[in-house]
Amino acid sequence: MGLGAGYGLGPSWVQWRSSDACYAWAPFPPDVRFDAGVGFLFLGGHVGFDFDFGLGVDAFTCVPCESFLGLDIGLCAFPRTRVANVFRDTTLVKNTYIYNNSQLVNSGISTRLVAARTGQSIQTLQVADARARAVHDWV
Repeated sequence: MGLGAGYGLGPSWVQWRSSDACYAWAPFPPDVRFDAGVGFLFLGGHVGFDFDFGLGVDAFTCVPCESFLGLDIGLCAFPRTRVANVFRDTTLVKNTYIYNNSQLVNSGISTRLVAARTGQSIQTLQVADARARAVHDWV
């Protein structure tokens, strides 16, 4: 089954980039699809996990590494006038996607790396499908 807009891939699916100075992310274009057994499809063609989807510097939000876990990350983001300068030193995070048991996981930037750069511990939480839970009426 292919996953696309409304079918598993949504606005939270992003491409990650990183450097010694910043972490950057941009939403996937609307034409990106994922098909189990095939991989990513973009504009009708198969592309690899390390494909950049044509995303340019203007698509990305860049945040200093040490501020990545800030409470209001929007206040920490580099201003648009500086993004091009810090973006040019970033590289694509290529090991982001894991297909496992009909689920596509975007693991993003290593939590170990983020914890080291921010000086904060990162709590791992289990994600569960809410549809699998029993429905309760709460009075």
